[in-house]
Amino acid sequence: MFAALRREYRRFPPRFWLLLVGSLVNRVGSFVIPFLTLYLTGQREYSESAAALVVSLYGFGSVGAALLGGVLSDRLGRRATLLLSLWGGAAALVALGRARSPEAIGACACLFGFLGEMYRPAVGAMIADIVAPELRARAYAHSY
Repeated sequence: MFAALRREYRRFPPRFWLLLVGSLVNRVGSFVIPFLTLYLTGQREYSESAAALVVSLYGFGSVGAALLGGVLSDRLGRRATLLLSLWGGAAALVALGRARSPEAIGACACLFGFLGEMYRPAVGAMIADIVAPELRARAYAHSY
């Protein structure tokens, strides 16, 4: 079993695995969104509909992120888009944790959705850049 895993690991360049680890870290950051509802209804005493609106704003931000992330990947480059998304998403998440007013919390959630999800098109393009064509289907499967 471990021999098969080692063979699979060696088929891909080290940069590919580093890219997957970065994607994992980014996805762990998005894990706070389900708990945001609990925080808003429990600690902040928001109504359920108000908390759902804030979480919806995160989703709204992430929808536009895929479009702009693809354009930025082509225009600015994959690495610049990844860095902007990862660092911007982290900053937006910190701002979300420090926000107090309902408007600021909603804006930070939307911004976090936008910046935090903008990396996806850049990762997809980077996989195509660094993985041999015969391994791409497998690489995309690993990334998902």
